[in-house]
Amino acid sequence: DYLWKYGEFTQAIDYFACDVSVHTDRLQTWLCLGLCWLAIAEDRFNHAKSDLKVVIEAIAPKAVLCLDYYMENSSTPFNIASEYSIFLYTIASVYNQVAGVLADNVAIIKDIDLKRLTLI
Repeated sequence: DYLWKYGEFTQAIDYFACDVSVHTDRLQTWLCLGLCWLAIAEDRFNHAKSDLKVVIEAIAPKAVLCLDYYMENSSTPFNIASEYSIFLYTIASVYNQVAGVLADNVAIIKDIDLKRLTLI
């Protein structure tokens, strides 16, 4: 939690991944892991020199996987739904900007779009 609180997301991911591997049902860890990946993805979306293809293909799906798990299993998924839907919207928007580069990932983006629509 300390690493996450102070923005050391890569190190926090290592910690949370170890925790999830031992305690697969610990929802708070899934949430924190997803939020770390989300923070890294958003940071890279906001930097013009980032490779957006890498963000959409490698980083964003990890955030989506973790946050989906949390949303599906939590008794209070609404506490993250707003931030998650904004993230999904951002992914879809970035995808539209680089659609030519990512033509082979249309199925991933359609799935993300569907998730976003179900949260609205």
